[in-house]
Amino acid sequence: MKKMFLAAALAALSGCATGEAPLDISTLFSTKNQPADTQAMRWDHVPASEGWTEATLAALDDHGQNLV
Repeated sequence: MKKMFLAAALAALSGCATGEAPLDISTLFSTKNQPADTQAMRWDHVPASEGWTEATLAALDDHGQNLV
C-alpha cells in the first residue's frame, strides 16, 4: 500500500516541474509586509495629529535607522 501511494505521489509531482520557467518561491513565502502608503499612528484621532505624524516621519528620515 505504501509503495503504491509513493508511486502515485511521485507521478503527480513529476508533472509539477516541467522546466519551462524557474519557480521563485521567495515571493510565495515572503515574511515581509508591503509598506503602507500612509503609516497609521496611535494619535490619528487627535485634531493636531497630521502635524505630529509629519514630525515623527521627518525625525525618522533624519536620524532613524532601517530595521531590515
